[in-house]
Amino acid sequence: MHGSMRIKSNHIRHQVSQRHEAGMEHIFKKLYRDDSYTAQGGLCIYCECPLPRAKATADHIIPRSQGGGTSKENIVASCQLCNEAKGSLSMGQFRKILNDKRMPPFIRNGWPNMRMVKAWMNFQLNKRTKKAERRIKKYVGMP
Repeated sequence: MHGSMRIKSNHIRHQVSQRHEAGMEHIFKKLYRDDSYTAQGGLCIYCECPLPRAKATADHIIPRSQGGGTSKENIVASCQLCNEAKGSLSMGQFRKILNDKRMPPFIRNGWPNMRMVKAWMNFQLNKRTKKAERRIKKYVGMP
């Protein structure tokens, strides 16, 4: 009888420990996201759109599916659209897609990946808007 109680007790301790670790990882992920948000000037790391702090999501630079962990060096703040569109791509793979001037064929299982299309369009629009702003400032003599 005592042996079975000991097994149950160890099992419960193990479950509590796992839940505690998962909770702590969630807390650290939020802290790392907030640090990145501040360092990024309140912009999405990918499409560079203004990002309200409450809508910032924590994204793994190297996805967890590719062995990336939840560490300060591997977490950035992004908008939900970019985070979902990026999925299991690395930051480099996703940026390569966003920087392509021609709209790449975003087909997944025979259907267009609309999140990827929207993220690409946001990035291209923000990039071109900033370029136009720089030209206008230069034309009117503003620094």
